[in-house]
Amino acid sequence: MKKLLILILAIIALSCLFAQEGELKPVGAWSSFMGNTIACSNYLGYDYSSAWIYGVTGYAFLLNMHSTVCPSSPTAFDNGILKRNAMYLGLEFDTIDFAKNDPELASRQLNALQRVETALAEGKPAFGWELGIPEYYLIASTDSAGYFYFDFDGSLKHCPYQKIATSEIGMAEFNLLSRAAVRPDALSQVRNSIA
Repeated sequence: MKKLLILILAIIALSCLFAQEGELKPVGAWSSFMGNTIACSNYLGYDYSSAWIYGVTGYAFLLNMHSTVCPSSPTAFDNGILKRNAMYLGLEFDTIDFAKNDPELASRQLNALQRVETALAEGKPAFGWELGIPEYYLIASTDSAGYFYFDFDGSLKHCPYQKIATSEIGMAEFNLLSRAAVRPDALSQVRNSIA
């Protein structure tokens, strides 16, 4: 009886670790881009494992090393291929990006806030670059002053929209995710991602 109780408690504890459809919940990962992609996939109701998403997007097979062996090498690269391959999972990325040297920076910052706000209102999850440190963050909501995002400890923090793209790195990237019209079957997902 004691073993059965332990098993039941373990199952309940494990079920608390996985996001339910419709629940916006951050997913920790070495690559914050991938963790946020997984969190958005969960929110949109897909039942993929993290390993499946890593495989179909191609991240599981990607080796990226900087010539000086920078510790950010495994996570700092053009993630366009991951976004393109995510369509094989039924995920569509709408990306907003701009840089601090953009002559219309202030209007781009405000436009990004408005587009993220609209996406969230439509039930589309979003994540953005460098709302805190140089990483991707899952966005919980917005207000007229900026973004509420999940920090790595799970707490909600706020980032003023005027701060976006003003760091030394000086880039902005917001990803708004939605379900594709058709969700490919598992065999098509694998076939297309390795083609």
